[in-house]
Amino acid sequence: MSGVGDTVLFCYSVAMRTSSTKLLDLVKKIRARTFVIPQFQRDFVWSESQIKLLIDSIARNYPIGSLLLSEELSFPLAFRSIEAEIKDEGISFEGEREKLPNTSMVLDGQQRLTSIARFFLNSDPKKNYYFDLEEMYENFSEVDADSSINWIKTNPRNKKSDPTVKKEGRYLRSDVVIEGSNALIYALQYFRDYFKSKNVENYDEEASKATAKINGIFEFIRNYEVPYILLDGNEGIDSICRVFETINSTGTRLTTFDLAVARYYPEPNIRELYEDGILKYDILGKNGFDVDGERILQLLTIIYQKQKGTFVEATRTEILSLDRKFIEDNWMFACLSVSKSFNWIVKHCGTSKSISPGHGLIVALAGLFMVFGYEEVINKPSMNYQLRKWMFCNMLQDGIRRTSYDIGKDFKSLLDLFEKEKYFDMPRVSITIEDIIGLNSRDNKYKAILAILCLFGKEDIILLSNIQKDVEFHHIYPRSLAKKYSLDKNLVNSIANIMPISSSTNKDILDRSPSEYFQFIMKNAESKGLIEVYNKILSNHSIPHKMDESITEYFSIDNFKNFLSARASEILLKIRELVGDSLRTDEEASYPEA
Repeated sequence: MSGVGDTVLFCYSVAMRTSSTKLLDLVKKIRARTFVIPQFQRDFVWSESQIKLLIDSIARNYPIGSLLLSEELSFPLAFRSIEAEIKDEGISFEGEREKLPNTSMVLDGQQRLTSIARFFLNSDPKKNYYFDLEEMYENFSEVDADSSINWIKTNPRNKKSDPTVKKEGRYLRSDVVIEGSNALIYALQYFRDYFKSKNVENYDEEASKATAKINGIFEFIRNYEVPYILLDGNEGIDSICRVFETINSTGTRLTTFDLAVARYYPEPNIRELYEDGILKYDILGKNGFDVDGERILQLLTIIYQKQKGTFVEATRTEILSLDRKFIEDNWMFACLSVSKSFNWIVKHCGTSKSISPGHGLIVALAGLFMVFGYEEVINKPSMNYQLRKWMFCNMLQDGIRRTSYDIGKDFKSLLDLFEKEKYFDMPRVSITIEDIIGLNSRDNKYKAILAILCLFGKEDIILLSNIQKDVEFHHIYPRSLAKKYSLDKNLVNSIANIMPISSSTNKDILDRSPSEYFQFIMKNAESKGLIEVYNKILSNHSIPHKMDESITEYFSIDNFKNFLSARASEILLKIRELVGDSLRTDEEASYPEA
């Protein structure tokens, strides 16, 4: 292909060439079927209006972004052809020697490339595209160009014939433009008839001027420089992916799951396996914890390596080296193990979709269940306590992202814990009362404490019913009081001021002051003889006060800051109960060992 400004670059140690090619030559390469789409790419989804806007941008010399291409890769990936009905017969091209390789994988830009193919090769399966010569003549002025795309028309495809021109020559089929000379003949004929019908003197001269103008637009389209970046296909998969994630135009991450879909397609079809898994186990899908397919692959990788007697990280390279039959035979078992892991953390850790731990932790836990069996693990004395301690020790860190190495290490540690009762050092938890009060809602520790509040506070403070499936988070001192009494908004939003309750109770007490609704709760408890029951529930919710006559005074606005400190202290007790000697705090000496 002809190109300008060829540059060889090195990014993340990956050799690449940046250049551009004329649209005419790009279409020639498309027609020769030299571009292939890796199987990880989504289907063609652009609408008719998006295709028209792309062509309009080309005609007006607007940038359309670079194509990201690669030579044939050194590692095997399944691929497919461009989604266009390209005919073997038709346009005959003469051009310079091509610069691109015989086969180029389209890593980014398939929507644009497919649109160009469908438009300029008359290969859209459902419609034909036409240039409206009259609209073009009026739309593209010498001084400025209108932003309208009405100069591009469509017509449903006719299986028997697709006329080159329509509407008495006014509409010219888009693929004819690539031919050059024929497009000029059609345009001249139309404008001769057009100006003649308008009784224009010297209509031949006017037709020649109009045709020259239209031909200038067509020439511009044919010579439009399409930029591309060509990667060296001999580079490793990790390097290629890093470049893709850095420079692809949509910002879409090229995931290991995407690569695995292309690597193993069609047997097994991992995308179909994934969809079957989330369909069977709802907790894995969008309405549950929205588990990425890569997590299932990580789990299969650590199990596969264990069976081989080796310990490695669940890296991208290892995932792409799995045995095909092993994937197919064990996929649904892996999905079952992951679903059981999520069910376990919901029951034993108070988590939910909105306060989920890092999914890397779940992979290691699911590996334990997959090797020894869920029932065998959870029925072994002290295992639930140890697993919960391990989970919260990790959740209460500043960051809970697990690398592939961490996942493998956690998996090995959990296996040794169950099989050999070999206890391992868990991450230290560093947190104080002041930390708890000041946590930001985006902090991992904030989310972990929300889970702790849900774990212990399972009953609604008014209804006394279980709220696990109907939980909302209520500000004990409502936010409406912040403005009224000039309370610090950050303190009002503190985790120490948050309590899980049912949606109906939240609606009832939404903007009421705690002195008011806790007095109501106390009177209700007294009338039913349930004071001790309610005191127990308040304790479970880490509310630092019992039902007595001073409850109104205790929950007054003036006591707000004291309440936060006292409740943060109660929350800290709950944390120590969960993580035991892994807790490190300035007030540590004040709390007995769990």
